Amino acid sequence: MLMIADGVVRGAIVVQSSRPGDLPARACGRPVAVPIVAQHILIALVRHQAHVELEHRVEERTRALTDEVRERQHGERLQAALYGSPTSPAANWAWRTCCGAST
Repeated sequence: MLMIADGVVRGAIVVQSSRPGDLPARACGRPVAVPIVAQHILIALVRHQAHVELEHRVEERTRALTDEVRERQHGERLQAALYGSPTSPAANWAWRTCCGAST
């Protein structure tokens, strides 16, 4: 019995016995429990694959966000080195002198 999900064969179940009495009750020439068991296995397999894919996407996104944070921090450090920190005493003095604001 093929296990098909979304039109893709995900696996197969084969039941074999050397004695006719070893198989469960039959309906239409095949064991009744096999389709039910195959469906449960297929659901578990599809869910596992979805979980693995989600974990992979989370890792990729985390890596991208970490890179973005590093780039922003680098830009902030570069800007502070070039123009001084906006919270430095000199910047506060320039703001008060220029704009008449008090801190």
